[in-house]
Amino acid sequence: MIVFSLSRRLVAEALGSALLLAVVVGSGVMGERLAGALVAMLVFGWLLKERQTS
Repeated sequence: MIVFSLSRRLVAEALGSALLLAVVVGSGVMGERLAGALVAMLVFGWLLKERQTS
């Protein structure tokens, strides 16, 4: 088994987290542009309402 140094593991973790954040934010921006702000707000409100009733 290969053991990597702590600094290398931390860099890999930070890079992976940054890429995941970029994908999540980018998909949100793209979804808002495709659906329009009003539809996105309606869906967000519906999700919040569903979460409260669960």
